[in-house]
Amino acid sequence: MTGKYLPPGFEWNHRGWDDLLADVVENECVPRAHKVADACNDASAADGAHAATTTDEERRGYKVSVEGSKPLQRRKWRATVITATNPAKADNARHNRLVSEFHRAEG
Repeated sequence: MTGKYLPPGFEWNHRGWDDLLADVVENECVPRAHKVADACNDASAADGAHAATTTDEERRGYKVSVEGSKPLQRRKWRATVITATNPAKADNARHNRLVSEFHRAEG
């Protein structure tokens, strides 16, 4: 990347930037996302949102997803909390769980 944003003689190091972003996502964002996912799972279980036939895997339906430039071939790294099961999707729709537990991500 060169042009009007960088002084003459400077070049953007894309690989270095990817490495920096990957490190920040892995060491800062992922642990925070796990806090939110765990809080969502705990709150949905405490509310009795699951049927008696719900499996343990379905009860832990809020999960962390990490994406970045290597699998996506893009320069956008991120960690997200997703609803990975139908019971989690229904729980989130009923209780707005992801929004209500988002504050758990604070440092």
